Amino acid sequence: MISFDVDSLDPKYMDSTGVMSPNGLHYSDVKNVISYAIQTKKLIHLDIMEFNPELGDKDISVETMRSVIDFLD
Repeated sequence: MISFDVDSLDPKYMDSTGVMSPNGLHYSDVKNVISYAIQTKKLIHLDIMEFNPELGDKDISVETMRSVIDFLD
């Protein structure tokens, strides 16, 4: 199981969250972790938490999330 809080991402990629992480993760790092879990057939559950479209630049944040999960079926 992966529980991914979007507030771990750097705010330049994700600022639609209540708590920002300056110098946080790049979205490709998160994508690599999720991809690895899928490739090794270890992923059975994925939570994506803390996205708040009422905060920040929703368009940038949504595009970042699309980049993270675009390979999921």
